[in-house]
Amino acid sequence: MRLEQLPVELVEEVLKHAFEARDPLPPFAGKYLQYRVMNEPQHGRPTLNFIRDVAVSLSQASSDRRKTIDFVGQLCQHLADNYQFNIANFWGDQMPEILDQTIEDSVYVAALLTKTTPLINKLVASGQMESVQSWLFGTARNYAAQYGDLVMMKAVMDSCLPQYILHLRRWMLQFSAEAGRMDIVQLVWNSAIDEHPWEFARGGKTCHAKTNESCLANMDTPSRDVFEFLMDKRRIHCTTRDYGDEKYTQFLSVCACKGWTEMAVHYLGLGAKVDGIPSPRGAFQDPTPLVKACTYGHEDVVDLLLAHGASVSKPTLEVAARSGSLSIVQKLLNYGAELEGALLAAAAKGWGDIVQELLDHGASIGSDLQPLLLSAVKHEHVLMFKLLVQRNGNVVDPVTMLECARVAVEQGLDSMAQLAIEVEYRNKSG
Repeated sequence: MRLEQLPVELVEEVLKHAFEARDPLPPFAGKYLQYRVMNEPQHGRPTLNFIRDVAVSLSQASSDRRKTIDFVGQLCQHLADNYQFNIANFWGDQMPEILDQTIEDSVYVAALLTKTTPLINKLVASGQMESVQSWLFGTARNYAAQYGDLVMMKAVMDSCLPQYILHLRRWMLQFSAEAGRMDIVQLVWNSAIDEHPWEFARGGKTCHAKTNESCLANMDTPSRDVFEFLMDKRRIHCTTRDYGDEKYTQFLSVCACKGWTEMAVHYLGLGAKVDGIPSPRGAFQDPTPLVKACTYGHEDVVDLLLAHGASVSKPTLEVAARSGSLSIVQKLLNYGAELEGALLAAAAKGWGDIVQELLDHGASIGSDLQPLLLSAVKHEHVLMFKLLVQRNGNVVDPVTMLECARVAVEQGLDSMAQLAIEVEYRNKSG
């Protein structure tokens, strides 16, 4: 069945749960948003119409014959990947007020995102690059740092008012470093440097000097070239800081969160601790790099850390099971990861394939049958429910089955209510 053939209420309910749980949106979110934008009535939800209007403007200005649907698809996928909490408002009862005068700025920002050259050239020529921002898509300067060329970034810096250049320069340095843009990093570093020299002082009197020093000291990047550039500057301006195992381990943890495998290799080579730095007794222990990589589903980083001997003790498998990557769960199981908590975590998220994998590797249902079955009921996961019953010897105590039936009826899950009745009937018959 095609996505657009599914009931609107069903798709929006899935998305609603993802918003509430702050989980990554399901893979179909961008495509579904595109479908809704292209088919929304003219007097329907204003945000969806706003996206379509922006896409129409981009198509009309484009020199490469891209159509409205092409721009809608690109914008919707970007929103699904980067602006999850904004998307949550698209289906809420309270829609944001859309002001007519905001569409021009949004079109310009979207042009940077979609590389619509005629509009980009017009924006650069306007001298207003630094101030242009969209309530929905973000700011022009950020996209210039991420996706733009030197001409665009120079336009951003040149259009900044003198009283704001210190703030903008620091912010753009951090943004371009995190984007791995060596050319942009160098341009930003040298922007207005004669009129407004950089100031760095860890204990300095000025706010700019202290903030600059802290920002430079802790800046992250996926680029080896940018890293070497930053380290050269740190040797000059961050002389009171020690760059050793502990600092490189902090950088490794960021790589694990963001999926920066190349830099993770480099930090391990510099002495980063694969299992993180132990916290003092009684203090909160920061999750290990492996746990963070499992949380965000970065399989290449998981492979790297496992190859370097990362611990697979609890809660590594539990976190991976909750995050929903079957392949990562399988890797951890092959490395002998501790099973405790993983089965409940996978069932709570409705990951039936991971539940089966864990059971196949010896995970015990034990006294957790009721919460496991209730998770299957709430997700209306018939196959997972049947699997759990089967692996429990086809025996379910009456109290558990009554609770499953109650929840199914209460939530209007007819298929699960019927299944609970059938299992209870077999219990009484057998």
